[in-house]
Amino acid sequence: MEYSPKKLSLDLLLSLVSTPLLVCEIPSLRLTMSNEGVSDITGYSPSKIKDLTLPEIFSEDSAKSIEAMVDIASQGPVDLMENELWLRRKSGRRCPVRISVKSLHNEDQIFLVINLIDLSEERKQSLERQKLIQESARVSKLADIGQLAAGMAHELNNPLAIMTGYLEAIEQQLQDSPPDIPALQQSFEPVQNAAQRMSKIVSSMLAKVRNDVQTLSVVSLKKIVDESLMFLEQMLKLQSIDVDVQIDSAYVNCDQVQIDQIITNIVSNACNALDGRKDPKIRIFSECKNKMVRLAIWNNGDPIPEKTQEKLFTPFFTTKAVGEGTGLGLYMSYQIMKAHHGQLSFESAQGKGTTFFLTFPEAEEVKEPIKKDLIRALVVEDDTFFRKLVCKKLEKMEIQCIDCRDTFEAEIILKNETEAFHLVLVDYNLPKIKGISLADKLTEVHKNAKLILMSGALERAELEKMAKASGFDGYLAKPIVKSELEALLSDLQSTAATLRVG
Repeated sequence: MEYSPKKLSLDLLLSLVSTPLLVCEIPSLRLTMSNEGVSDITGYSPSKIKDLTLPEIFSEDSAKSIEAMVDIASQGPVDLMENELWLRRKSGRRCPVRISVKSLHNEDQIFLVINLIDLSEERKQSLERQKLIQESARVSKLADIGQLAAGMAHELNNPLAIMTGYLEAIEQQLQDSPPDIPALQQSFEPVQNAAQRMSKIVSSMLAKVRNDVQTLSVVSLKKIVDESLMFLEQMLKLQSIDVDVQIDSAYVNCDQVQIDQIITNIVSNACNALDGRKDPKIRIFSECKNKMVRLAIWNNGDPIPEKTQEKLFTPFFTTKAVGEGTGLGLYMSYQIMKAHHGQLSFESAQGKGTTFFLTFPEAEEVKEPIKKDLIRALVVEDDTFFRKLVCKKLEKMEIQCIDCRDTFEAEIILKNETEAFHLVLVDYNLPKIKGISLADKLTEVHKNAKLILMSGALERAELEKMAKASGFDGYLAKPIVKSELEALLSDLQSTAATLRVG
């Protein structure tokens, strides 16, 4: 076959270019020319490549892209088209490539000049980087768990002390002849409750280190915040940080463990920012607007420097000392919010502190059907586990419960609830405003509610005196004994059709 001077010069030009280049004829799609760079990627010799067509050197899933590219080039000259496709090597293995295509029209002939860039190493590095990020994120999460270990130990110590005390009492009661069976039964219940509380603490901690797929469910935002703060309580107390929580009755469709991870990370960072400050404050509040829920976490520490703000969500960026941070906390938080179709943002300025915003699509509460003639109770208690424990006891007695953590939330609930509460149980030692203040806050709707004052800090005689003086109808000393709770609620049986004690 004779070569024209023009073709010889083109072959020479291709051979001098190190970048992989090949020429394809349209409409036959036959590969007419290529250089050594193409042979290096495909594994075919230049002479063998001339026996192939363009679709034959690409994988089947690239066929539609090639067809579209050829169709565009057939309609007229195209300066440049770019795409990422999968090349099929002679060995059969696939290779990711980025192609740049220019079409040449010469009378009745059309040619595609295709530049190939091997992306194998780039993809490999990207996968390795992603793997490193995931593994580092897991290490970062475990480091956070280590920081929270003191809080967990503190939380476990309380129920352990309760169990130890009551087991000693049971041991003494068993030595009586005959044993006082009712007294023994009363002593066993606090032990069971303490064991359940410890189980919940351990389960929550294990959930924090799990590494499984995202599990979505409709959850109360207030519940997520309460359980997140439970593990940070000791850290916050050690720094004497004033924490104020005001959460609307909003619900979001989320993976609770992942959102807990974000809240824990942001509050932990806030604690670091407040270290050494004389008046450390953290405010957590929410608002609902245009079918979106926004959770705000504010602290009054120094603002984030502007140069740092630009890199805040960048992986591996950290302002902490070497060995103290991975620089993945906020990056992973940002990615988690994106996966929830939400957004993580922040504002930080001198004199205004720093606020992080978690914005979610609002979800509708999944409500259980309300039974008629059911007694309704409001439980006001700042200790999350004890609050849930009281609610569980009441629900076993078929009493519908609504719970909150302080007097501020209780006042909002009492004001907005149009269906009357029959029972209001209030902890005496609530943060900021004592629980006894609620005696004067009952609205007309709830004026007949039975008020019960709870406390584990006051002696029984002092608690009884305080309850009477404050206008309460009764009192419960912690830990709550089942028989005492039943006795207090016995006169409410007439309010409901049935009160079955579980």
